[in-house]
Amino acid sequence: IGIVTSPTGAAIKDILKVLDRRFPNLEIVISPARVQGDVAAGDIIAALRKLYSVPGIEVIILARGGGSKEDLWAFNNEALAREIAKSPVPLISAIGHEIDITIADLVADVRAATPSNAAELAVREKVEIQKEIDELKAKLALALQARVELHARDVDQLQSDMVGLLKLQLEAVTADHGALAGKLDALSPLKVLDRGYSVTYKLPKKNVVKDSAQLKKGDKVLIGFNKGTARCKVEETGD
Repeated sequence: IGIVTSPTGAAIKDILKVLDRRFPNLEIVISPARVQGDVAAGDIIAALRKLYSVPGIEVIILARGGGSKEDLWAFNNEALAREIAKSPVPLISAIGHEIDITIADLVADVRAATPSNAAELAVREKVEIQKEIDELKAKLALALQARVELHARDVDQLQSDMVGLLKLQLEAVTADHGALAGKLDALSPLKVLDRGYSVTYKLPKKNVVKDSAQLKKGDKVLIGFNKGTARCKVEETGD
């Protein structure tokens, strides 16, 4: 906040008191000026222009305490009125008492009844702002929580869908494996043995005998049946 006023008048004290109460540690830039007499208008114009060049100024208070019409006459100056009208930031006038109206009041963005009132108009109470921030934080937290819960439900649904899909795929694979197992079982040598056939192994290496030419008299063989085995000795071979 920028303030243009006399650095020794009552107005600055009232403004600073209210600002400190409503928003402690607020950054304030005071641009001093004479607010009464023939040179006052030029002084105020120069003070305003100094504030225009200060980065971060968001609002300007132009203030003066009460006085006679003659004391306040500088605020009826045309050059000052034009300067106030072209202010690049909002400007609050607080000149004299509520019954005192000057041209500066008419061209300002807002007219305050008193310097103290100007401070009240310029700054909201910090506790109110903090309360609004806390409420916004709470709303944001609720909104985020709702989003998280929504996405969590989506994830749960996707997980359920994936489990269902995997179950179907597993059942299909199991069915395929069952069919293959059935085919393998049908081709199993054990099935052949179950029908009364046997398998002969030449000892001692247990090589499967496929042809009688693999054997000669005196060889020992192991015959496997569907149930059990028998060790035998070759007496003779033939085609």
